[in-house]
Amino acid sequence: MPLSARPDTTRNPTIPKDSVFSIIPYYPGSGCWDEIGEEAGKGFTVNVPLGPGKTDENYLFIYKNILGPIAAAYKPEFILVSAGFDIYGGDPLGGMLVTGEGFGALAAALLSMAGDQSQGRILFTLEGGYSLEGLADGVHEVLLQLAAEKTLPAFKADISIATQKEISPVIDVQKNYWPL
Repeated sequence: MPLSARPDTTRNPTIPKDSVFSIIPYYPGSGCWDEIGEEAGKGFTVNVPLGPGKTDENYLFIYKNILGPIAAAYKPEFILVSAGFDIYGGDPLGGMLVTGEGFGALAAALLSMAGDQSQGRILFTLEGGYSLEGLADGVHEVLLQLAAEKTLPAFKADISIATQKEISPVIDVQKNYWPL
C-alpha cells in the first residue's frame, strides 16, 4: 500500500479532474514530496517519501491525516488502489515494518474513504512485493477486509517526532492545494 496519490490528470489534462483518485505503488527511492503534478494537474500528485523502518501506525497516521483529507476535498468518483506489498516488514527491498494486519488496516481506511467519497467505488489491483510471506499475509488481510470478515485490532495512528519532521515538507507543499 503506497503513499502516493494522484488523479490521472497530472500529465493528461483531458481527463476530468474529479474522475479517478489513484493510490500509486510505493517503490524505494521514488516519489519526491515536491513532485506535485504539471500544468493543469499541478497540485494533484501527492507523494509522501519515507525513510526505512516505518510501521503500521506511521502509515495509518499518513492515510488519516494527509490522504484522507485530500480525498475528502477532492471527492473522487472512483478510487483505484495499486496494491503493492513492498512495505511488508520482511520485504528485502522496502525497508519498512508494516504487518499483515497493518495492510488490513490500510485497506479498511481505503474502504472507508471509498464509502465516504466515491459511493463505495474502489478497485484494488495486485502490484506485488518481494516477500512471498508478505504477499500471502498482506493479500489475505486485505481480502478479509474486502469481504468484511475480520474486525481489526485497534491501531493508534501515530508518528514519532522524527517522522513528523520527515513528512512536514509534504504537508507544507500540499497545504497550498488542499485543506490540511
